[in-house]
Amino acid sequence: MCSCQRISQQSIIAIWKFYGKKMKIWLLVISSLCIHLQGIVAQWDDDANVIRGNNYIDSLLRDMLEERGHEYDPYILEDSRIAFSKKVVFINVSGEAKLHNGYITGMKTLHRPENCIVEDQNDRLLVKADLGAGILNTHYDGTVKFMNFGPTITVLGDIAYLEVHMEFTVDSYTGRNGKLHEFYIEDMKGMEIRITGLGPLNWALNYMISGVTSLFKGFLKRMIENRIRDHIDENLPNYKFPEGITTTVEPITEEPTTVTLWPEPEPETETASEPELTSLPEPEPEPEPVPEPEPEPEPEAESQARNAMRVLNYLID
Repeated sequence: MCSCQRISQQSIIAIWKFYGKKMKIWLLVISSLCIHLQGIVAQWDDDANVIRGNNYIDSLLRDMLEERGHEYDPYILEDSRIAFSKKVVFINVSGEAKLHNGYITGMKTLHRPENCIVEDQNDRLLVKADLGAGILNTHYDGTVKFMNFGPTITVLGDIAYLEVHMEFTVDSYTGRNGKLHEFYIEDMKGMEIRITGLGPLNWALNYMISGVTSLFKGFLKRMIENRIRDHIDENLPNYKFPEGITTTVEPITEEPTTVTLWPEPEPETETASEPELTSLPEPEPEPEPVPEPEPEPEPEAESQARNAMRVLNYLID
């Protein structure tokens, strides 16, 4: 009996050595796949939220420009004055440029050039986006008064690109109750001012360009950060974030299953009697097999496993 137990234990050990390594490798592969799939699902959800955020912003801008676009493009500018002075025979003589019929065009080009960013913020979704507009054109007519001389001038300007930053939140479960947090001009690129008609007062050109540049920047700032911001802030609660909002991805919490290759033997009681071994009947003589070509040598671990299986089959028979 002891020799049979030793043979069985050796057989089990040999089989475990052969198949156990493969089983460990498969378990590692399955675990890696689960982690990788979890990351893919999270990335899909993030991408889906970004697409919904993009559609939300595009719809908001489109409706705003359709409803109030005539107020922003052209955007009518207030009449303004620019003062300047020059020393004539040790006396500072002041001049003035009066500007009227001013406007800015091109605000209907306001759009979202890149994907927005969507982040979880407690029970709300925080959406960040950069908007852009351009080319913007500016115009003013005017007259200049200096020592009883008053030519008529034209002021033209171009702004190559206007960058606006926007941040708002919506309820992460209903997609409603939008609230605007940030809406401001981030940068003005490529601003150029041209003034024609000064004639002999051309020496005042730099003073006037500096003054007109400040005027246009102030008008744009008020239009973007006051009028357009107020319009978006007022209408944002009326919009609903598109369906299918996914804020978080639940982590995989299932415990790994334990694979038992061989059942553990039940403990033997002290009173249990060992079964008597009966001699196995001698096998009948088999005819001599036809010699076959010698097989290639097997790996040591596989050979031990096969020998162990033969011994088990022999014991079972």
